[in-house]
Amino acid sequence: MEKEIVYLYQKVLQEMDNLNKQNNPISDAKKMQALYDAAPYSEVLNAGMQQSTPLLINWINAVCDPGQKALSPHSRILVAGCGAGEEVFMLAQLFPNATIVGVDFSPRSIEKAKEKAKDFPFQNVTLEIADLMSVQWTKKFKPFDFIICRGVADYVSDPDQLMKTLTLCLQTNGVLCMMMNTPFHPARIVRKAFADLGIRPDEFTDSEYQRKLLQQVEVLMSSNSNLQGFSNAPKTYLDVDFFPSIAHHDPLETWIDRGRAAELVFAGSMDAPIDLLKVFDDVIPILYKFGKAELSLWFANLSQRPGIQILFRKVQRSEPVFKDLNQLWEWKPILDESLGNLPIMNVDLDLPQNITLRFHGLPDFVINCKAYDIEVLRRCDGHTSLKTIQSMMNANGDLESLRATLFRAYHYALIS
Repeated sequence: MEKEIVYLYQKVLQEMDNLNKQNNPISDAKKMQALYDAAPYSEVLNAGMQQSTPLLINWINAVCDPGQKALSPHSRILVAGCGAGEEVFMLAQLFPNATIVGVDFSPRSIEKAKEKAKDFPFQNVTLEIADLMSVQWTKKFKPFDFIICRGVADYVSDPDQLMKTLTLCLQTNGVLCMMMNTPFHPARIVRKAFADLGIRPDEFTDSEYQRKLLQQVEVLMSSNSNLQGFSNAPKTYLDVDFFPSIAHHDPLETWIDRGRAAELVFAGSMDAPIDLLKVFDDVIPILYKFGKAELSLWFANLSQRPGIQILFRKVQRSEPVFKDLNQLWEWKPILDESLGNLPIMNVDLDLPQNITLRFHGLPDFVINCKAYDIEVLRRCDGHTSLKTIQSMMNANGDLESLRATLFRAYHYALIS
């Protein structure tokens, strides 16, 4: 497979070079399409530096309105920029009764995806060639409940148009999940280092000297690099992720602005709950002023991850007000029982306890609390206010402990 990718890539490069010599230079967008035709995503990752992104259904659905779910058994799901179909087939396995559509601008990627589809017994998958810079193809499909666009936004010629296209595809209560690189991605630093030495991205030929230079750059970056081992990755991977003709690496604020211009609301990041794990219990109260979006942005600017997964919606969702106890007690949260049963309390309700939530591929999410807090959570049915729940209890609890427990439970999607 890797030999086939390398051969196709060399052939594409030769054709591109011939066109340039004929004074018929091709656009950056066409160059990107040629790269992905030569090395369909995510085969290029499988051949080099494998990446994984767990799809956390609870966190995605937690940004929806009460009673609504973007990801459910019968959802309409779009994979925008599906490459060779890895995410399409993963979603088809998770939701066999859903409608799954995968689109990509690379004909060869769609061809590879269709070849793979023959090995799956799914009848709910549609694969199409489509350019996300155009809106014409969107007329073929009804709006989608959930759209995932991973590893695409950084490499399109017009990010603003991408956001507009995806907005057209999204139904009113749907959720758009995007994953893109940040300014802290090693590729941005490497590209600048090479540019400072007079080597443009399209001049990376993987000569012995350039490879040695790449290894030197990684050594110098080793103290703060978020992606180790890139200097030994195959050229097919480097051309797509490090030296493509288009690479944005924009900060989160830029994507929030682009979403707003396309009439989308930033709903938070998939990384924020993981960051919240690191926050000391004593510090939690100062974060009460943040909703999901504000907390996600605050964390993103501190964590400096090379990539980020962010969520958008068309409508702003109302959120509980943690900074005001009177308003908080009027909230009617609902417990997500799919995350596991709460421990039964046959002890003094003032005693310290903890709740442990487990998500596949992630560390345990532990909420340090009191038995009273757990009993309050157990009674969260979406119809009863916290004030009423407390009045029904046969004991008085520590209200600050309860507020902190509710804050973590909300951001971990245990309640919504």
